[in-house]
Amino acid sequence: MSASDGLVDNQEYVDMRDWDDIESFEEMWEFEKKALRYRGDLDSDEAMERFEEEEFYSVGLDPLIGSTVFALVLAGAVPFSSCCGRPGHVETEPLVAFWCPEDVLPRIERAAAKTGAGLRGTGGEHPGIVVHHESDIAVLRRFARALVRSLPKD
Repeated sequence: MSASDGLVDNQEYVDMRDWDDIESFEEMWEFEKKALRYRGDLDSDEAMERFEEEEFYSVGLDPLIGSTVFALVLAGAVPFSSCCGRPGHVETEPLVAFWCPEDVLPRIERAAAKTGAGLRGTGGEHPGIVVHHESDIAVLRRFARALVRSLPKD
């Protein structure tokens, strides 16, 4: 998972810190529900044609990992790499790597414990944290929903 400088390999970073509203999370969640019902390859040209009108299909995130990225942003973390972990992708498991302030971490830890998502450090010169699951991206979606539900209401 680590690149030569110790950071998680980040091939096409998308800065999502401006997408810090609950409406964006809910729109991503709804898009992912449609994508989950799709029985074809989400990386295919057919999927691209089917979902090209969907705003969140083309934000630069792997399909189905966006809700986890959005939830972390909403919680105050800064995601810097993610992968859906499907065949043909960089990682073998779904994950999102991020940095966060110390006061944000307990909320993330509670959501992970509640849903079965794993947390581990990235190591290296600029260590971060990875939320992951060995095989099931649905666990990360449940983590995302639990994290968002734990946030204070405005």
